[in-house]
Amino acid sequence: MKTIKKMSISLILVLFGSLLLINVSADDANYDEVGAWYENFSDDLDNDLPYSDDEAYAFGNRLDDFGWDDSTPQGNAACTSSDWETSGDTTNADSVDIALIITHGGQTIGGEILLYTGTKYLQAPYIEAGDCEWGDTDMEWAVIYACHSLDNNYYDAWDDAFDGLHGIVGFRGMATQDPTLRLMYYFATELEYFDESMHDSWEYATKDFYDDKDDTAIAAIYRARMYVSGGDPYYYDYGDELISSMNPDDGVSGWSYSSKIFSSWNCPS
Repeated sequence: MKTIKKMSISLILVLFGSLLLINVSADDANYDEVGAWYENFSDDLDNDLPYSDDEAYAFGNRLDDFGWDDSTPQGNAACTSSDWETSGDTTNADSVDIALIITHGGQTIGGEILLYTGTKYLQAPYIEAGDCEWGDTDMEWAVIYACHSLDNNYYDAWDDAFDGLHGIVGFRGMATQDPTLRLMYYFATELEYFDESMHDSWEYATKDFYDDKDDTAIAAIYRARMYVSGGDPYYYDYGDELISSMNPDDGVSGWSYSSKIFSSWNCPS
């Protein structure tokens, strides 16, 4: 469905800081890898997520239509906190270019964002955003289909996760599932079939998804802005990145993080 082509950003924050002179991508040069990790919470029927597996398979299968390598989604007992937070691992979420995580999320008074990996909501085990370190092996983008995954007050809890990571898409508040509609199918279609940027793909997909539902949501993106030195220095906003030409920094020296940008919008508009 292609119904929305107009920006309606409700909040944009740019966080500037000193340039971090690091190698911003340890990509393995295979640009077409997608993986998914999900929880259904089938032991907690008051808080179950019955369509997490459907969303996980919809995302991988749709990208597979365009030639992506989609590994079998890892769910429930096969999905643990170490899959999400450990850096430098060739089997976890940092082993693919785009990692989809579907679970319950929330935040604490101390400002941490939590993602639950157990069988019951609000009970351990869970991971904290500050424990994640992504991008030093392969990951460019994290897609976090969970409530409060990019909470308006605490999204910067993800700052330590940026170790080559280009950005995160998620939700400021509640995120809901649907028995028949697949948000991740919409998103993958925007990325590949329409060849939209990461920012625009997530905005169009979330607005289309919630336009067909009674629910509403506030979707968000938290992405890095890069600086390249030497010659004619310039900045590159990873929110403008096209999946068809991922990794604009490949083969370019002098890249560094310059800032991070948070944007959010109402769904539907």
